[in-house]
Amino acid sequence: MGEALYYASLMGAGFVVLHPGTWEGSDDPEAHIEFRQRVLASLTKLSERAEKLGVKLLVENMVPTGRRFRLGARAEDLLWLCKRVRGLGVCFDAGHANIGGGSPTSWLRALGGERIKSLHLNDNDGRADLHLVPGKGSIDWASFMEVLECVGYEGPLLFEVQGGEDPLEMAREALRWLRSWRG
Repeated sequence: MGEALYYASLMGAGFVVLHPGTWEGSDDPEAHIEFRQRVLASLTKLSERAEKLGVKLLVENMVPTGRRFRLGARAEDLLWLCKRVRGLGVCFDAGHANIGGGSPTSWLRALGGERIKSLHLNDNDGRADLHLVPGKGSIDWASFMEVLECVGYEGPLLFEVQGGEDPLEMAREALRWLRSWRG
């Protein structure tokens, strides 16, 4: 990861996004605590390195899983990390927040615009991480965009959608959707 930060700096990238991690071990709550502490220590070192290189380190919210402990599958996880790691920000994936009965707008309100530095726009049916063009799934985009404005988000909007049989048409469809919101 240190190498990725170095190359991001050389390219002038403003940030690097990573997944905070998944614990595949036992269901023991003590093991989960130890896992969180190890992730915290790693992110602290990486964030210090990123800061020296002029790159922002972002953690992405994750899709909840069945039995495994996935750090970042709850807004509280990301808040916990951001409060403890200097300079750490969030890459918010709207589709991930919609899975398993989640509410992307609740996540936005909990995290706030000052922590969210990048945004992955994609949609799904609330059950699987489908990476559909916004408007093709179950996310309430009118509410989402309203809350996004209310929390003061000012970062980039990145479409993270599947290309399908015609990736160029998918890109056009995503652009049409964005223009419908941006005028």
